[in-house]
Amino acid sequence: MGTASGPPRTPEDAAPTLRLRVLLRFEPAQVEHAFGEHYLSFYHRYAQGALLLGLLLVLGDFLVDWIAYPTVAVNALRLQVAVPILLGGLAYTFLPQARRHWQPVLAGFIVALSLCLFWILLRIDAAGGEGLNSWVGILNFTFLEFYCFIVLGLQFRWALMAGLAILAAFCATLWWHPGQSPTEAAYWSYHVVTLFLLAVGVGWWREFIVRKDYAAQWALERARLAAEQLALVKSEFLATISHEIRTPLNGVLGMNELLLGSGLSREQREWAGAVQASGRHLLALIDDVLDVSKIEAGQLQLEQAGVDLRREIGAAQAMFVQPALAKGLNLQAQVKWQMPECQLVGDALRLRQIVANLIGNAIKFTEQGSVNVQVWVAPAQAAGRAQVDIVVQDTGIGIPAEAQERIFERFAQADGSTTRRFGGTGLGLAICRDLARAMGGDVAVQSQPGAGSRFTVQLELPVAGALPARTDNGGEGAAGAAADAVPRLQGTVLLVEDHPVNRAVAAGMLRKLGLAWREAHDGAQAIEHVRAHDFDAVLMDCQMPVVDGYAASRAIRGLPDGRGASLPIIALTANAGADDAARCRASGMDGFIAKPYGIGTLAAALAPWLQVVPQALPEAPVVPADDRAAIDARAVETLLYLDEQGGTGLLREVVTGFLDAAAQGLAAMEQALADGQLPHAARIAHGLKSSAAHAGALEMAEGMRSVERHALADDAHGVRQGLARMHDARRRTVAALHAVLEAHP
Repeated sequence: MGTASGPPRTPEDAAPTLRLRVLLRFEPAQVEHAFGEHYLSFYHRYAQGALLLGLLLVLGDFLVDWIAYPTVAVNALRLQVAVPILLGGLAYTFLPQARRHWQPVLAGFIVALSLCLFWILLRIDAAGGEGLNSWVGILNFTFLEFYCFIVLGLQFRWALMAGLAILAAFCATLWWHPGQSPTEAAYWSYHVVTLFLLAVGVGWWREFIVRKDYAAQWALERARLAAEQLALVKSEFLATISHEIRTPLNGVLGMNELLLGSGLSREQREWAGAVQASGRHLLALIDDVLDVSKIEAGQLQLEQAGVDLRREIGAAQAMFVQPALAKGLNLQAQVKWQMPECQLVGDALRLRQIVANLIGNAIKFTEQGSVNVQVWVAPAQAAGRAQVDIVVQDTGIGIPAEAQERIFERFAQADGSTTRRFGGTGLGLAICRDLARAMGGDVAVQSQPGAGSRFTVQLELPVAGALPARTDNGGEGAAGAAADAVPRLQGTVLLVEDHPVNRAVAAGMLRKLGLAWREAHDGAQAIEHVRAHDFDAVLMDCQMPVVDGYAASRAIRGLPDGRGASLPIIALTANAGADDAARCRASGMDGFIAKPYGIGTLAAALAPWLQVVPQALPEAPVVPADDRAAIDARAVETLLYLDEQGGTGLLREVVTGFLDAAAQGLAAMEQALADGQLPHAARIAHGLKSSAAHAGALEMAEGMRSVERHALADDAHGVRQGLARMHDARRRTVAALHAVLEAHP
């Protein structure tokens, strides 16, 4: 008995029913038909092996009888009759049609073989040997029945018909045997009938087990197909819902970004900034769910490109400057190279996503103290590779030991109160671990309740080569340094977008980038515009009525005059999967922008195809000479740059947040000094030191460093003097930063 790898797929939803009756059969009929096809195909090889075994047994039986009864010449008939029959059956099984009809044919062969053997055994009896009318005959009959019901692999109904024919032939030969008394015939008939019933029972049970195994495989196959169908439905649903949410979200975030870039009052800017932050949070949730879906489906694709590790860590840190400042936390990041600094090879976006998730979690679960990011890069054991260890350590609430593995499960947090208190979906850490493992690494955690947590990401990445020359500050500090400003561009763009809000968003961004543009509402209009006008680039929405973006791009590429052959076409789509990007490339598009997008993303996509007019950084703020030493002009310029490019009001948020925190912090440190709690004063000074550096308050950052040092040395007098100086420094800092804010309302 054997089993196949599984039943063929069929569209039937009903589970197969196997009734316990003599002729086994599945219901419904489609399942029985599928089982028959499976049986014919799978047991065909067994039948061929059984015929070879039969040949060997016939030859062996002949040799034994020839040695025992050398004078009985009729034994040679076995070779002359049985061997050709078995060889004929074996030859038949190799014919093309045999795979469908081998069972009735082999059943006929085995009956013919039985008749011939019974006739030969009668001849042996007549020659004075042990033939049919002896235990030799019974043994031959037993072999033939069990060979038929088990060894040959026939289905039960075919084996039953052949077995009945063999039984009838044997009994008839016994009763008609010359000189056989009725008593002897009845005696031998009783034994052969008993053996036949035993063979029938064994054969029936064999097929019953085969069918039960098939039914189990059928159920597993149906469950697998149902799971695949469910996964497909889920993927389609997520893709659809992502598209449907991203489309209006593109309008919300895009319009709000344009609004933030206009002349708003302080209060209006705060409101618009809250809208932008909420929209970005919603987009992050959508991206998390889509990431999980891709990982579950095995569709996550990692890029392999150059990675500037220091820049990526700095970018991840910059995302959380304001949240850390708002909570009075000291957020620091440091990259330490134990080998010559170089570019690595990997997926920069996913690496930054891992670090950002860990920093975001650390800030969320830390009420006071610090969040430190430490990165060590050392040579790996394999040549040409680097071992990267990223550690994110906080002084937050900590995680119980029993929950430390559960937090990496999807939709899981340390306990239910965590979700109610801090929010979140419970996907971030699961995505971090999945991404790290996809990169060949892992994420681990060490934590104790009340003592903070330490998350470690271990990766081994290929080394690409030397870093390009850097003009910034190496990525250390609040947001690293500003890169080149988003440029103004020159050229004419065809904007193809059917959604009026998205069209208005894109038009506003194109205007801000200094570009001219024409609009088309569907793919058909886009094709006509390209025929009639010259463009430097096309922004093509993918999902549109009449003619979609994919078909329109192919049509533009195939225009007879060749004017669309080299025209840059950049996709605008709310479908953000890797498959969607591949489909865009396959239809002839040159770039891909996922909605919602910002002006920086749009500029980066268009810049390679258009003439670029570099734009200088914002002018340095005018600060009174007496207060100029109180602030770090470079840090303020960085905030101004980010404010200009992102339109988020970041400068005002950081400065006002710091000034409020500084006033509260100085009062808290004076109280701690009065209470003799110098360690507490040191912690406050440590947090304000980082916040001051982020806000550009250079003099206060230096003063806080001095206060922290004296507090840690248990020097109350030094702390008191430092706080006295800090009040003067705060006055100068407030004046300087207010001058900056007045210059940039």
